[in-house]
Amino acid sequence: MRLRNLVLAAVFLATLVSPALAVLTGPVVVDCDYFTQENLTVGATAVGLTAGTYNPGGGLAAANCAIIIVEADSVRWLTTGTTATTGNANLAVINDVIVLKNARAIARFSAIRVTTDATLKVNYGRKTN
Repeated sequence: MRLRNLVLAAVFLATLVSPALAVLTGPVVVDCDYFTQENLTVGATAVGLTAGTYNPGGGLAAANCAIIIVEADSVRWLTTGTTATTGNANLAVINDVIVLKNARAIARFSAIRVTTDATLKVNYGRKTN
């Protein structure tokens, strides 16, 4: 099922800044065929995305794009392979949208809460072009 419920011109502008990822506020659409989602609680210990969710196995290709919506509280996040801490990572606040545009960024994603637990609503997909 294709998730195409939001559009934002900033996707193009964010791509010019970083081809691997972007942080956006407001609605967003990425040309992906979204096949699953998860709700991830982010607490005082950094967490990554769930490998068994974005890479289902069984001959199915892993996700190579993801949209993450920040809910409940702010988080700090990285896609460098380094574990996120409150001092070394990018800030995303409530309702920010983090777009991961390749499988490496998805596998290396790490997030930690800023003050209280946050929820990340993550949609995983495969690029359609």
